[in-house]
Amino acid sequence: MKKFYALLLMVFAVAMGVSAQTYYNGKLDVEMVGEKIADGMDARVSLSESADGTYVFKLPDFRITINETELPCGDIVVEGVTRKDGKLSGSVNDLSLAMGQIHAKVDLVGTETAEGAMDLAITVGWYTDYPDDLSATMPINVTFKGQKYDSVVTEYPGKLDVEMVGEKIVSGQDAKVYLQTIDDGVYMFKLPDFRITINETELPCGDIVIEGVTRTANATGFDLAGSVNDLSLAGGEIHAKVDLVGTETAEGAMDLAITVGWYTDYPDDLSATMPINVTFKGQRDAGVNVVEASGAAVRGAEDAIAVDGFAGRVNVYTVDGRLAASAQVDGEATISVAAGLYVVRAGEKAVKVVVK
Repeated sequence: MKKFYALLLMVFAVAMGVSAQTYYNGKLDVEMVGEKIADGMDARVSLSESADGTYVFKLPDFRITINETELPCGDIVVEGVTRKDGKLSGSVNDLSLAMGQIHAKVDLVGTETAEGAMDLAITVGWYTDYPDDLSATMPINVTFKGQKYDSVVTEYPGKLDVEMVGEKIVSGQDAKVYLQTIDDGVYMFKLPDFRITINETELPCGDIVIEGVTRTANATGFDLAGSVNDLSLAGGEIHAKVDLVGTETAEGAMDLAITVGWYTDYPDDLSATMPINVTFKGQRDAGVNVVEASGAAVRGAEDAIAVDGFAGRVNVYTVDGRLAASAQVDGEATISVAAGLYVVRAGEKAVKVVVK
């Protein structure tokens, strides 16, 4: 435990941000030693822009099957991906997979059309004699074909409480969480810039991100649930299992319980955890009547949404991510919808409007 508490008192430099990721839903093929071990498997990849203008590519929960035994490898993450003129390229020389049991060189090349159709070739060069000989690799060839998903991000401002080792270390802290649609009925949850304080020392841990969160209708609103088995925090110094459960009313009041199970003997013993209990209570952003998106003026009117100064496809979503209307706009348009709160996507920007 001394080693663990020494780790608690380290101050980590962690990248922060709340920018939305772009998701692509499609199919995955995997070939290993000349044999196709996955064919047309449903998959989802994402790109998120970094401060330097490059991108972080992620293929979550990558798995391979050897002799009918499934081997969960974890996330394939490639930082520094370039994205220019419809071409993508990036590599990482030492990616740790399967909780450190596999190390690999990963090369990514591909294309993306203006309409968001993505075609990628990913070569995972598994080092067979790591770390002694980095020239000996077993290639795992992965291809992905998919289509950009038109996501909507919803913001929930509220308050955060944090309890650790039976002690409340945060009470009523201002916070915001986000839900982003990544598929029909499926969401990415983000609590950005999560921090804990130990002995008056603040430890920035980074973003708590859970993909695959479900949001199921109940009698008064929605039930939310999701988990991730190996979330890396504090620049990789912390690994945790994170479970999220909660509710959201039809009016957008959110009540969440998030358990961060910090692995104290990672990766040797994944049963030994120290729980950090996080509760969040917040309210969905009510939106505004007139907003700017991609240079366009978007206004909520009576039983309609008015768009001015925009050329292209405009999609209108309900706050739970369902497509309510879609129109090809050439300068201006009026899109008929029922009264309510909507998210309007014009180009690369999404904004909220209220229709009376």
